[in-house]
Amino acid sequence: MRFRLSKTILRNSIIISSVFIAFLLVFDFLLYCLITFQLTSVLDSKISHEIEHILPSFKVVDSSIVIIRPSEFDEKDLVDLYDNSFFLQIYKNDGSILLQSKNIPQFGKIDVNFPSFAAGQYYTDTQTKKELLRSGYKKLFNEKGEQIGLLQLSARKLLLEAALQKILYYNLLILPFILVLVILISIFISKKIVEPINSIINTAGRITALNLSQRLDIDSDPHDEINRLKFTLNDLFERLENQVSEISSFADNASHQLMTPLTTIISELDYALQKNNQNLDLKSSLVVAKEQSEKILKIIKSLLIMARIGNNHANSNFVFSLESIVENSIKVLYKENNIEYKVDDEIYLRGNSEYFSMVLNNILDNAIKYSGRSSPIVFLASKFEDKVKIIVKDEGIGIPDKEKTKIFERFYRGENAEKIGIKGTGLGISLAFAIIRSMKGEIKIEDNKPRGTQVIINLPLV
Repeated sequence: MRFRLSKTILRNSIIISSVFIAFLLVFDFLLYCLITFQLTSVLDSKISHEIEHILPSFKVVDSSIVIIRPSEFDEKDLVDLYDNSFFLQIYKNDGSILLQSKNIPQFGKIDVNFPSFAAGQYYTDTQTKKELLRSGYKKLFNEKGEQIGLLQLSARKLLLEAALQKILYYNLLILPFILVLVILISIFISKKIVEPINSIINTAGRITALNLSQRLDIDSDPHDEINRLKFTLNDLFERLENQVSEISSFADNASHQLMTPLTTIISELDYALQKNNQNLDLKSSLVVAKEQSEKILKIIKSLLIMARIGNNHANSNFVFSLESIVENSIKVLYKENNIEYKVDDEIYLRGNSEYFSMVLNNILDNAIKYSGRSSPIVFLASKFEDKVKIIVKDEGIGIPDKEKTKIFERFYRGENAEKIGIKGTGLGISLAFAIIRSMKGEIKIEDNKPRGTQVIINLPLV
C-alpha cells in the first residue's frame, strides 16, 4: 500500500513543524545567551577574585605605587602564558604604565582603556591583535582620595569560546535528527487531528441512498466540536433516511395501485381489438390507446423497480450464472436478430437475476433500435482478475459526446432519437444504471469506432 499524505495533513504538518522549529531556534538562542552569560559571569568572578587578591600587594603613594608583596606578582598566572593566564596593567590617568605583569611581553600589547564607571569594578571585552580578552577594571585612589589611574586585569577567553563552540557544534550535529523527529511528530499530530474527520468522511461515503442506516460512531468529548458535528450529521442522516423511506414507500404503493387499473385497461383494449365489427377510425384509436397504456405500464414498472432499489429491496445476495441468462433468456428473445455472442464460461454475479436480465434487454433493445434489426451487434462477456466486463457493440447512429452522461438521467432522450422518430420512454438506460449501481458495478458509454456505440459494464466477479 502506497504511503500518501493528504494536502491537509501536509499543510498542518508544515505549520506544526514550523512552530516547533521556531520554538527550537528561539530556545537555542536563549540557551546560548544564558550559557554565555553564565560562563562570562564565572570568568568575571575569577577576575574579581584575582583583583581583590592583588590589591593588598601594593599601595598608592601620591601618583605612584609602592610594591608591598613582590611575590604576588611572580605567581605563575601573571608570569607564564597559558589558557588560565592573567595579564595585569596598572597605569596612570595619562596612560603611562606603572606596573605590568611579566607575561604581557610574551603575549603582546594590550591597549589601556579608560571606561567610565562608578565605584567598584567594571568588566568588558578587550580586543587585541591575537585574541579577545575579558578585562576587569578597578579605580586607584591616593591618600587624598584622588583617582590617579586604573588597575586592568585581563583573562583569556579561550576556554569560554571553546565551550561555546562545542555547544554550537553539538547543536548543529543533532539538528538534522531533531528536524526529522519534529517532522514525524508533526505528521503524527496532524493525522491524529484529522482522524475523526477521516472517520466521518469514510462513514459518510458509505451512506448512500441505498444504505442510509449507518451512523457516525466516534469517541469524542461530549462538549467538543467533533461531537457536535457527529450528532448534527447523524440527525441529518436520520431525517434523510425517513424521507427517502417515505418517498420510496409512496412510489412503491402508488405504482402498485396504478398497475392494476392499467393492466385491466390493456386487457379490455385487447378484447375490444379482437372484435371485427369496429370501424377503422375506432380501431386505430384503440391501437393508440393500447400502445400508450403499455408505455405507461412500462414506465410505472421501471419506476417501481427504481423505488425498490432505492429502498434497498433489490439488493439480493443470490448468485446467478450469466451464461444461463444469455442462453435461456437473451438468445431466445433475440433469436431473429444478428447478434454475435462471446461469453466466458463460469461467470457468476451477485444480485437479482430478473433485474439484470432487464438491464441486458434494455441495452440490446437500444442497440437494435438505433442500428436496425439486421445490423450486426456484438455481445461480449469476459473475466479479468476479480471483475467481469460486459460489452455490447452496435453499428448504429452513435451518441454525441455531450449526451453520453445525460442518457443516464431519467426520461432523457437524445436529439437524434427524437428526430428520426425512435420510440422510447427515456428510462431504459437510467434503470440499467440504477440496477448496475445496486450490484456495486459501473456502466459507461463509448464510441464503437469507426461507427456506432458500445456500452461497457464492469461488475464484481463472484
